[in-house]
Amino acid sequence: MLLQVRREIIGFQWVPARGDCTTYASVSAGPGGGPVLAQTVDLNGNLDDVIAVLDLTLTGRPRGARRVLVLSFGGLLGYLGVNSDGLAIGLNLVLGAPGAGTAAVPGHPAPAGQRRLGGRGAGSPARAAAGQLAVPDAVRRDLGGVRRDPGRRGAAGGRQEAVHTNHFLDPGFAAADALNVFARNSSVARLRAGEAGLAGFAAAARAGAAAGVEEHFGLLARPPVCVADTGDIRRERTVAAVVLLPDRGELHLRPGDPSRNATVTFGLRAGAAAGVRP
Repeated sequence: MLLQVRREIIGFQWVPARGDCTTYASVSAGPGGGPVLAQTVDLNGNLDDVIAVLDLTLTGRPRGARRVLVLSFGGLLGYLGVNSDGLAIGLNLVLGAPGAGTAAVPGHPAPAGQRRLGGRGAGSPARAAAGQLAVPDAVRRDLGGVRRDPGRRGAAGGRQEAVHTNHFLDPGFAAADALNVFARNSSVARLRAGEAGLAGFAAAARAGAAAGVEEHFGLLARPPVCVADTGDIRRERTVAAVVLLPDRGELHLRPGDPSRNATVTFGLRAGAAAGVRP
């Protein structure tokens, strides 16, 4: 349990001055015009050296085993990732709980819910912190819940792509937002950078020149999306970046500062792409 909440123990700040993760998703801006979910992972605690990619196989399901690739950090039950059914999960920290009036309610720590969402793919347990994931109803309302259905492209609410940082986008949730002005300025700046970058990727895809994985990392590795280290272990900074390709079952990772480190690729299918680690 302590590992699941160590971020708060290390020194989580209720009103971080620099922000947190930046996430974007599109049904057509990925390599080959396919779907993509990409994001930075901003955490405190200098967690670069405890990054892990877990390859899990879940058996006992009526429709056969499901495999899951999970990017996580030593001891966490779950974080973000992709599964063999084509579901990609990303997340952002938001401060404030819609409908509850507080940022903490009784329930499981967030990593437990993230593990269940990727592994089970149905429903989610009560969670102990506000957050944005790929599938809950709160996200369909605030982020747009980008999805790709077999045989057609589409998204909840008709959206083809979405970008999210660390402030609520839905006016109905805005009143519960607990960010201070400095954190909000950072969040807005990263949101705009993400929107501009994704618009460029989408335009390239429409022109038949879809961006590759490294082009997506180029966006994730540039300020203000990439948050530099200040030397303060209590401050959030970018400790990893990922590009998830749900139709290919691939998780592409730049561990640590993405502007300094090379891409490592993991795949659910052997030989899915050059350099993929099955």
